[in-house]
Amino acid sequence: MIIHLKRFGQNIIGHRRKIRTYVRFPLEDLDISKYLSCSIRNAKYDLFAVSNHSGDLNGGHYTSYVMHNREWYHCNDSQVTYVFDPDEVQSSSAYILFYQRTDVVFV
Repeated sequence: MIIHLKRFGQNIIGHRRKIRTYVRFPLEDLDISKYLSCSIRNAKYDLFAVSNHSGDLNGGHYTSYVMHNREWYHCNDSQVTYVFDPDEVQSSSAYILFYQRTDVVFV
């Protein structure tokens, strides 16, 4: 499941701006069951990647956080670094969230 956070907006007179609101999102066990048909019982998802945008409308930079073997890594151009604190994955730069169902295993 992919969740796109709206990070660019326009005010009433047409000026475009970057939206920097901090959005807290779960790294594990995102449960969307209550929003689905009652015939679906298990709808839990774990986060496995985040695309980030830093900068503004005139220029910016994209980075990502990815999970590999249950560990988080920060990818920035040609550099990949280990993330010691998983809370680092959540930031006001988060732009696109990538989740996978917990009952599905990708190899």
